[in-house]
Amino acid sequence: MEPSATAVVASNASAQSSPSSSQIPDMVKIGAIPSSTVMDVETSMLEPVQHSQTSCRFVLENKGILHSHSKIILQAKAPTIQPSVLTLSIDVAGTEYTTGSHNNVTTTTTGFGKDLTVDVVISEAGVVTAAVVGNHAGTNYAVGDTITLDASVIGAGSDTLAISVATIQEHRAYWPIQVGCMGAVSRARLSSGGKTLMEQTDFNHLTSYESMFLSNEHNKEKEIFQNGRLMAHGFDLEQDNAGTTPGKAKGVKIDVGYDKGFSGDVLGVIPSQIESASESEFQISLSDLFPFLRQQQLPLYMMKEQVTITLEFAPQTERLWVTSGHVVPSVELDVSATRLVADYQHFPGEMMEAFARQNADLALTYMVYRLSKTSIDAGTSQKIRNIGGNGRIVTQIVSGLEDTSKTFLKEPLGKYSSVAPGNVSATQGGEISLNVKYNNHLLYPEDVSNFAQHQHNTAQSKGMVPFVTRYEYSGEGGSSSVSDMGLEGVDLQFLDGTFCWQSHRLNRNERINSRGIEYQAQYNLNSGARVQRVWLEIARVAKLTDGKFNVIDA
Repeated sequence: MEPSATAVVASNASAQSSPSSSQIPDMVKIGAIPSSTVMDVETSMLEPVQHSQTSCRFVLENKGILHSHSKIILQAKAPTIQPSVLTLSIDVAGTEYTTGSHNNVTTTTTGFGKDLTVDVVISEAGVVTAAVVGNHAGTNYAVGDTITLDASVIGAGSDTLAISVATIQEHRAYWPIQVGCMGAVSRARLSSGGKTLMEQTDFNHLTSYESMFLSNEHNKEKEIFQNGRLMAHGFDLEQDNAGTTPGKAKGVKIDVGYDKGFSGDVLGVIPSQIESASESEFQISLSDLFPFLRQQQLPLYMMKEQVTITLEFAPQTERLWVTSGHVVPSVELDVSATRLVADYQHFPGEMMEAFARQNADLALTYMVYRLSKTSIDAGTSQKIRNIGGNGRIVTQIVSGLEDTSKTFLKEPLGKYSSVAPGNVSATQGGEISLNVKYNNHLLYPEDVSNFAQHQHNTAQSKGMVPFVTRYEYSGEGGSSSVSDMGLEGVDLQFLDGTFCWQSHRLNRNERINSRGIEYQAQYNLNSGARVQRVWLEIARVAKLTDGKFNVIDA
């Protein structure tokens, strides 16, 4: 029987309103979409459903497609950093005190300060001729405070000695320069219905590795203001006699792109907007927390289970570094400022429905990072251990060595670095000898012990050249490799061998057998206790069926 005219018209209308499979863009995979495609973006400001100084959790709305560059906003409260003593004044020199040089003499004061020690010189006549700050500049002092020295050291004297505080030093605090506000996050987890889609453990340390591959321009023009990361390099150039024509380079400096006044030199001054006292807000992109979002987006409208993002925070004394002083402040996050700026993308309704029907069993394949870490005692050189991966597809290995003695006091990198063994210098060469054994084969024909080869292997593994110098990677080249300009008064020699990360690309395209991966490392001149971290890049498949994810490692 011939179809009626009404049925034919209805069929044609349906065909025109429902896009064909060839007309439906892949809305999950990030890539080109036809310019004629209509797309709306809806932004929601989500507050955490739980927040403390140790963790917070967000719950996403199940609508649209989550944009990968949605941001989490963090703000640190300005820590209380008490000023310390910079210089002293001898108001009355006194007489008949014990002759000699007395170092780190303990003190008392008329004010509220504490812990100041003084180096004092007393002449043969028993007169105090010099008094300078010793090993401890103390805290909470004010100009004019009277300082009394321990009489058991300098003697009782006569014509009572009078020393007072002449000037004090204010201390500033900033996010670690290579990780920014991401240094506050120790663990990040994305889950759906309680199932983990991706989890990053020791995220702040891994971010230090990833930061090596950001260009100097990107750091200088964007990262410094978005998340407080400012590891941009520049050359400190000599000037001619007139001070106008740049000459040869004096070394590498941290280029914050900021001139103080009109004097010309940057003088290692960090913009005040990112100082902790400004209490500025900074952002972390979801694609930084969960790298698979750089290639794929979450179709939240197809997901029927609750989607959550959980962050765990670093200890409060491991968030900001201070430019001077003797005490690392405890830094709290402003709970009222933390929020998630979630961007939801919406395509025409019929297109999204057609995509959902066409992808009833949607599989997302991506890489996750699994951490294995261990302590290495001082003096230990050999470390051969199994780092797992058995039964899984492992594509890359990233490793680093943390110096556990590093603090956030006058250390712009904090503890988020990977040190070359023995604090290598041009005159004393440490060494890392590495190899990887898996599936009964060695990755390298012979152990790799040359730092240039390590840096080359790292570049090959990542597919990018790291933006760090030879001095920063291995300490080779000597202190003349960096400018004497400093950074906020801190000598740039803190960069000595602090970006010594190694990564390896596994080249056999095989699933790891039941014996797992053996990481063979030998550290020569390993002075001091260390923590060895090794991340495995593992393939994972998350399959979305009837709105629920099933997650397995490939």
